Amino acid sequence: MNSVTKEELYTRIQNYHLYVLGEREEDDDLNELIADEIEIADIRLEEIYAAGSLFSNCKISAVDFYGAHFHKTTFRNCVVVDSVFRKADLGSTRFENCRFDNCDLSRSEFMNARIERCTFENCDFSGIIFTGNNITDSTFKSINVRDGVLKRNEELRVEWQTYES
Repeated sequence: MNSVTKEELYTRIQNYHLYVLGEREEDDDLNELIADEIEIADIRLEEIYAAGSLFSNCKISAVDFYGAHFHKTTFRNCVVVDSVFRKADLGSTRFENCRFDNCDLSRSEFMNARIERCTFENCDFSGIIFTGNNITDSTFKSINVRDGVLKRNEELRVEWQTYES
């Protein structure tokens, strides 16, 4: 797995016309970012617009995606640790064989996503909108769901261990 410096990642983002700390112009043609077998660590990517992207075989650690837009993005075989997705748009996103540890997904919009063979452990789902998702063979351990809306999800072989604090 290759580690990517902050400068390299920002260059990749610019090359793919993704937006960090800004709004996407309506007439801009957004290209997809494809991140394969890279390590992303200790970086702030608040409000990045990365809809339709692919993160495959990545390790993401201590990354701040506050308010990011990942609509229709795929995360495949990724390990995500100590990262922030607070107020992120995760609508229609696909998660396949991923692990999330100690992540903040509070107040994010997690709707109509597909979650397959994933584990979320010690994650904050407080205030999350988590509806209309298709979840298979996944585990949610020690998940804070205080003030969250979790409903109308289709579940097959899913284990939940939640609490409200």
